[in-house]
Amino acid sequence: MGIPTAPTVTVAFKDLATSTVAKRGMPHERICFTPHPIWGKSDEQMYAYLEGNDPVTGKPLMPEVIAALTNPLIADEQKTVTVTPSVGPPTFVDTYDSLQKYYMNKGMTDFVPIIIPTKEKVDAMLKGTSHDPEEVIGELTPARESFPAWKFTVRNVAVNAVMAGAEPEYLPIILAIAASGLPSLSSSTNSFATAAVINGPLRDTLNMNYGIGAMGPFSQVHAAVGRAWTLFSKNCGNCGQPGETTWARKGTPSI
Repeated sequence: MGIPTAPTVTVAFKDLATSTVAKRGMPHERICFTPHPIWGKSDEQMYAYLEGNDPVTGKPLMPEVIAALTNPLIADEQKTVTVTPSVGPPTFVDTYDSLQKYYMNKGMTDFVPIIIPTKEKVDAMLKGTSHDPEEVIGELTPARESFPAWKFTVRNVAVNAVMAGAEPEYLPIILAIAASGLPSLSSSTNSFATAAVINGPLRDTLNMNYGIGAMGPFSQVHAAVGRAWTLFSKNCGNCGQPGETTWARKGTPSI
């Protein structure tokens, strides 16, 4: 838009911030960095950050922010580029074991063996919904303020549902979660956990657990829906890539 900006990022996200703006066509973005972390600090400590130096450039932080906001943009800073990653061929043909390794090595699994999403299995999964397979059902991003959102179709979600071991009758729940735009894996340095609360007649139709074992590994639908959420968050939203789109210290809700 031709307007100078000064994104302010903690130094722990330096590599993430610089790689993200480069991938999005803005390698000269005027990013200012603060020490890390900024949460859990007293007012005195926060003012020390503001009155101190940018830990990356070594320049006084607030004068650097003011300069970034007020200095006219140079020609290179005004260039815009759209980066579109390749999604590869639509199908793969190989042995079962080789495909398992391929999916795992490409970061498309939760590192546990998956159900290989053959065309037949995906077509069977799609019978669980009346939506057009090519309908764009939603978009996902690890963090809207930091990463571009990826759009995905009903078929994309069905592929991940197959991989997770879901049955076609689970697909409406999985599609509803996908359409919410909420990923199961966040980009924060904290290790948040997400959960879905499912109510209505469908819970009885699918024999879901509630009252007893509502959050335990006692039902295929619970396990498969939760796993599908993780898989499509990774494959349809680029979530959960350590050091790139997630910085969770421990990877659990307890840190």
